Amino acid sequence: MPKIHTIDLNFQNEKEAIATYLIETEQGPVLVDPGPYSTFENLKTGIEALGWRVIDIENILITHIHFDHAGAAWKFTEHGATIFLNPIGLPHLKNPEKLWESAKMIYGDDMDRLWGEM
Repeated sequence: MPKIHTIDLNFQNEKEAIATYLIETEQGPVLVDPGPYSTFENLKTGIEALGWRVIDIENILITHIHFDHAGAAWKFTEHGATIFLNPIGLPHLKNPEKLWESAKMIYGDDMDRLWGEM
């Protein structure tokens, strides 16, 4: 039976605002919704607190492509992790420029502070 851990990402230094889930499986850890890149260091700390390293994460499941769910996914692909998501979101993940520009109309100059690098 897989173990499921909640990792609080402390988004904008707030507790319980955004979380990710690490599922321990026989094939290794699976990360669900890694959150925005702006919280990557908190995510890394949470993964390490569970006894894993970022490079141990070979599979990422994204429930949808909003930045608070999927923004840090690219960082895991640097070491070859596979990203799983609904095919509808694939064009946005491959080319997030349109999504970024749309969100920029709402968040303006706060984009980098809120969501981090894309």
